[in-house]
Amino acid sequence: MQPLRNTTSTLYEKYGVQAITAVVNDVYNRLLNDPALIRYFEGVDMNVLRKHQTLFMTYLLGSKRPYNGAKLKSAHTNLNVQEEDFERFIRHLNDSCRYFNLDLEDRAAFIAQVRTLKYFIVKH
Repeated sequence: MQPLRNTTSTLYEKYGVQAITAVVNDVYNRLLNDPALIRYFEGVDMNVLRKHQTLFMTYLLGSKRPYNGAKLKSAHTNLNVQEEDFERFIRHLNDSCRYFNLDLEDRAAFIAQVRTLKYFIVKH
């Protein structure tokens, strides 16, 4: 997986860790308020998950800091994530990115990058 870049820099360099953290926190607030998705987070320490997801997203967007978290597939294996739930997550992520004014082109590139991870998240 290659970090996401726009023409001159990574999206991490363009938006910074504070913006990425804000997007991650907002998307989790949306997920926790979605009756169809809240079941995935029952019994989960959300502070730990938010920190973990922030590290992963900063890596995905081009941070030079290595990502040493759990493998996506093993982290999601027992969750039974369905395709429609993945798509709901994508919509929430897009809404959060739009709320924090990520450029349309950057938002589309970010969403496309996350979509490449679907195989590792959705139950087959």
